[in-house]
Amino acid sequence: MMAALSTGKLEESSFHLGGGAEDKARISDADGRFVIADAPRGEVTITGFSMDFANSAYGFVQIPVDVDGPNVDLGDLPVARMRAPAMERGGDFGVAFKDAAPGTRAADRVLEVSRLRPGGPGEGSPAVGDVIVSIDGHDVRGRNGYLAATLMHVPVGTAVEFGLARGATVSITAAAPP
Repeated sequence: MMAALSTGKLEESSFHLGGGAEDKARISDADGRFVIADAPRGEVTITGFSMDFANSAYGFVQIPVDVDGPNVDLGDLPVARMRAPAMERGGDFGVAFKDAAPGTRAADRVLEVSRLRPGGPGEGSPAVGDVIVSIDGHDVRGRNGYLAATLMHVPVGTAVEFGLARGATVSITAAAPP
């Protein structure tokens, strides 16, 4: 588990990637609890992933948290199951997303469609400007936005349901990358 100020100031971050006896508190236990000693205070991004991420059955966690005291309970954090191996290129939807404006808080970022590749699997639906709010029924808004990367990393030929903010749902089947 890692904690870093959302401003990205590395010198004010608390990174713990080990696994030795001294780091056991920083690795989640059987109940999923963990401790990050000396985490910075303020708007922090907590990132966590399996120590063997390349072979893990699960994706990663990356959530914004306001740390205002010595102990912060993050509650239950959803982690999506991997559908394609982490180190392999997944299928392509032909959809690009708008970059967040500089200074946008992680919790305020949205998956807004910025471009549909002509001839790509997503051409025609969704539309440019649509905001994705769920992927295969998983909420990917705000604090859960990190789930989108894992949920969209699928093998070629996999159909994925995208829930749109306007209330529609569209299904796109991942194609071979161009």
